[in-house]
Amino acid sequence: MSSVLSYLGYSDNWLHQVIFKGCKYDTNLFGYPACTAGARKDPPEDIGEVEGYNLLLEAIATKNKKAIKEFKAWLGYDYDPDSFSADQLHLFKNSMRQIK
Repeated sequence: MSSVLSYLGYSDNWLHQVIFKGCKYDTNLFGYPACTAGARKDPPEDIGEVEGYNLLLEAIATKNKKAIKEFKAWLGYDYDPDSFSADQLHLFKNSMRQIK
């Protein structure tokens, strides 16, 4: 098993650790490894750096209805930190490929 650190969020200083447990190659992606599974959703945009994200996770973990309602109003959706979608990741990666 190997891992790589990825620096994201130029203003928020996010450092993500991506752990590779194996590879499945997808010829549609020009032979590059394809993500087929994962765990945890990425933090919402402009959540307020690590401190804001921790407040959101704490509100969800403690089922703080008032705080959750405030976060939902601010984000515009219910946030589930345990959700993960390889399909969404591929859509994002494909849209980034089109921008270049």
